[in-house]
Amino acid sequence: MAPEIENQQPEPLRQAEFQELLREKMRHAVRLTWIEVLAEEGSGLIGAQR
Repeated sequence: MAPEIENQQPEPLRQAEFQELLREKMRHAVRLTWIEVLAEEGSGLIGAQR
C-alpha cells in the first residue's frame, strides 16, 4: 500500500523571520543600486578625462 501524502504546505513565516528576510532583500537592492550608480559615474568620469 502506498504511503499517504501529507499536506506539505510550508509553515508561515514568523514576524521576525519576515522582517529579517525583508531587510536582507532591501540591503541587496540598495547594494545593487549603488554598484550600478558607481559604475555609471565611473564610466562618465573616465570618459570625461579622455
